Amino acid sequence: MNENNHDTVKIRMQASAWSRFWSRFVAAPEPSLAHQLYERLVRHARFPVYYDACGVPDTPEGRFEILALHVGLAVRRLYGLGQDGEAAGQALFDIMIADLDTNLRELGVGDLSVGKQVKRLAGQFYARLAVLNEAFDDGRIEALPVMIRSNVYGSAMPPDGPQSVDRLVAIVRTLAASFDHQPKDDILAGRLDLPDEHDLIAMTAPQAAAHARA
Repeated sequence: MNENNHDTVKIRMQASAWSRFWSRFVAAPEPSLAHQLYERLVRHARFPVYYDACGVPDTPEGRFEILALHVGLAVRRLYGLGQDGEAAGQALFDIMIADLDTNLRELGVGDLSVGKQVKRLAGQFYARLAVLNEAFDDGRIEALPVMIRSNVYGSAMPPDGPQSVDRLVAIVRTLAASFDHQPKDDILAGRLDLPDEHDLIAMTAPQAAAHARA
């Protein structure tokens, strides 16, 4: 399977128990590859730049959208790394779903509603992943800002309007390139070399975002 061919990505959904939205995720003494990746992605998705410079709503839904973009980019890459990568991608998805389940319970969602909410969020994740595949694997990058505007910001206009969307699109494109350019062995060893927050803040400057859009 070509490393950049992710058209056949299919993930089964398995709901289990979670912790509060930003996750009180605690790795086991010898965490699995998927746990290592998830912990790194959660930390990155917490960066204030997403909620300040990019104007993403700092709400459970907004946080989910940023986390889903991170996990989606990681799963997309992992599914291009052969059998080991596919297994890690599946496990990464399962960990996210388990985390969401617990978060919903801690936010006060009743037992009878948790399953429906988890299924809804999983469906949203699949939709985001499909657009990431379309944008980065099929070369239809124009699908990315449309998805981000509609799903990440919803009916609320971002603080800086289209500029906020442009900033987030620039970051997502940079993250995708980071995943794609990292060696397979590094990723399968749990090492992710993602841009730090200072780099992301520099990218969200008006002139940088305009350059990325072009």
